[in-house]
Amino acid sequence: MVALEVERVLPWPAQALYELVADVDAYPQFMPGWSSARVLRRDAGSAEVEQRVHLLGRDWHFRSRAEFEAPKRVGIRAGAPFRAFELRWDFEPLSASVTRVRGTLHAELGEPLLDELARHALPQLLQRTMLAFERRAAQRIAPST
Repeated sequence: MVALEVERVLPWPAQALYELVADVDAYPQFMPGWSSARVLRRDAGSAEVEQRVHLLGRDWHFRSRAEFEAPKRVGIRAGAPFRAFELRWDFEPLSASVTRVRGTLHAELGEPLLDELARHALPQLLQRTMLAFERRAAQRIAPST
């Protein structure tokens, strides 16, 4: 089992950052390793998503369930091929235009060799993911005045 956390204080409103993370369909445009993401079904507070990701030298095709609680959090859970996978993004407004963003990941891949690789590779991947969201925010969110 891999358990990781990354945190940043970013100069944008919580709602705007939440919307970037909640826009799962757009992940292939800017997220490292994502080749596709497609919402299969969406209701008021959740979505079923089909994704393809290149990770740990391997292509992963899986379905996940995203749960949305605007503008506070996005939680993503997946089953096979993972034994366990939960990624959670929390958005804490520090002011009208500054937000603390925290990403927490708990993952178990189910194969001892892959779990060992994940222990070494996933901390960097989670950091790269946070940076990808930060770059996307800089491109998409107007600066606060």
